Amino acid sequence: MRLKGVSQDRVAGAARCSKRDVARASRVIREHGVTMETLMGMGDAQVRERWFPAKPREADGSYAQPDMDSYVERKGTYRKLPVKFLWYDYRRKAETTGLRTYSYQAFCRMFALRCEQLDATARLEHQPGEKAFIDWCGDCAHLTDPVTGRRSKVQVLVTVLPCSGLMLYCFNVCWAGSAVFFRSVG
Repeated sequence: MRLKGVSQDRVAGAARCSKRDVARASRVIREHGVTMETLMGMGDAQVRERWFPAKPREADGSYAQPDMDSYVERKGTYRKLPVKFLWYDYRRKAETTGLRTYSYQAFCRMFALRCEQLDATARLEHQPGEKAFIDWCGDCAHLTDPVTGRRSKVQVLVTVLPCSGLMLYCFNVCWAGSAVFFRSVG
């Protein structure tokens, strides 16, 4: 799209990516003289490999390194223990070293990666029709009766069938009488 002269804003909107990514691609096009003919003969992986290679991050010695193995073990022992508490523990221990600490998001990425490496993730296998997960969806919305102008609460109940991923949701409108509408989404 950039080769055809489409603006960065429109490309970002159409591709659903950041303007920074579009600017980076535009810079590559400009600096390397990329043409449509060049791109037509390449696949996505080849384009990424040639102009956008992944840069491996080196360990930064200015950060206190968390002992992820012990955190994964603690999480396995106490399943309801939030990862945020593990991060708080990491920060408390790191204060004594005088080194910088990772952000919560970075800690969560590192934690998830270590769980995957240790195969510590819990994968739930579901048989068709065996279970359904049911919950109310968020706060109550309000619906206004067009004739009387009266506002009523609308509650949404969502049911998910985990094996197929099908969803059923139900709206319960509470006014003079109670009306219930069902809608299934695949």
